[in-house]
Amino acid sequence: MNDDRSDTAARITFGRIEILRFAAIAVIFLILSAVSAFAGGSSKGDPRTFGAYQIELDAGPVAVTIQGHSATQIVTISEEGIPSDIDVQYTESGGILHVKATYRNGTPPGDKLVDAGSTSGDSTRTDSVQATSSSDKSTTASTSIKAGTIVATMPRYEFVHIKTTSGSVSIDNLSTDHLTIATKTGGIHVTNTNAALKADSTLGDQDYEQIYGAIDASSTSGNVSVAHTWGTMKLSSRSGSFVGDNVALAGNSSFRTSSGSIKINLLYGLGRYSFDLKSASGSLRLGQISRTGDIRWGSGNITVTGVTDSGAQDFQ
Repeated sequence: MNDDRSDTAARITFGRIEILRFAAIAVIFLILSAVSAFAGGSSKGDPRTFGAYQIELDAGPVAVTIQGHSATQIVTISEEGIPSDIDVQYTESGGILHVKATYRNGTPPGDKLVDAGSTSGDSTRTDSVQATSSSDKSTTASTSIKAGTIVATMPRYEFVHIKTTSGSVSIDNLSTDHLTIATKTGGIHVTNTNAALKADSTLGDQDYEQIYGAIDASSTSGNVSVAHTWGTMKLSSRSGSFVGDNVALAGNSSFRTSSGSIKINLLYGLGRYSFDLKSASGSLRLGQISRTGDIRWGSGNITVTGVTDSGAQDFQ
């Protein structure tokens, strides 16, 4: 009888130990899941589909990836790794899809944007947009920041509007009717793009290469560089400089900066252009002509206007 009671007590004790062990494992699993969700986020459901022909992305703190594909007429969007403290809202109206990502409490938890002071406008918290082309000539754009990613697949040759706060924007091999980019402290880098492009930045530099179309770019203090481009240009900055290499202007173009300099190397020679260059105190150089004040030269059909206050100008 005593042996039976001892055996029963031992089984009860073992059962209690097993229950405690499984409970401890469950608690550890829940803790690890919570940490993973906070650090990397998780998917927020199945992909969404829209019939929009235009997409406007206000990424805020969230990364964005856009995959252009000529074989589809549907916009498909999914969310990857977005933490629970960020809310992504979708509104479709009149063929336009608006996507907006914001922190639920209005500001990043424990985060304050601090300008790092670099010329590209990078900061301690960054988001960026980056586009690359795959073998089927589809177009991909993405922003990179530690707040998850919005992934979208959409038709090519659509209106694309990208907006970030602190992040730089990089786009490659994009074909669209209209492309607009706006960033406060980030830089902008665009290559291999056919578009009517309009860009605006505050502190970041802007870089354009192999662009076919109109470029309308403004910057408060960042520099603007262009290379191997064909089209019209309207560049303006308060204190930034302009540098251009192998630039073919297809229509009237202007370059205006207050304290920055202008240095442009034009394709097909200077004879096809008419130049109207002015500077209050900076030096002017057009081919072999050097002087101060102003230079008006040429009888070409395309007018090139250059205006600086104190910055030098050099067109070759």
